[in-house]
Amino acid sequence: MSYEFYKVFHLTGIFLLMISFGGIYVNAKNETKIKWLMAFNGIGLVIALVGGFGLMARLGMMKAWPTWIFLKLGIWVVFAILPAIAMRKKVDPKLMTIITLAIGGFAVYLVNFKPFM
Repeated sequence: MSYEFYKVFHLTGIFLLMISFGGIYVNAKNETKIKWLMAFNGIGLVIALVGGFGLMARLGMMKAWPTWIFLKLGIWVVFAILPAIAMRKKVDPKLMTIITLAIGGFAVYLVNFKPFM
């Protein structure tokens, strides 16, 4: 598959992930709505991961991974954990939104500037 396909696939997963975060943070107290939002979160995580590895393969980065890719995988793990934190209702949804945006912004910085090659 082409580089463009994997890029669209990856970004679609990220958009699905961000939409699910918004819904989870707003509806953290309503468990019936949370189930399908958590499913969207998991699907978005898988799509983003598959798309990201496809992009790495197209760019020839599968043999030696730069440090920024390990950081992006760490961010992926954090994004997998954030809904569980929100569901425990111990953190304010506004703060969770700011944290998610900050981490997402850092991920975008890593991809665009690749500071640790």
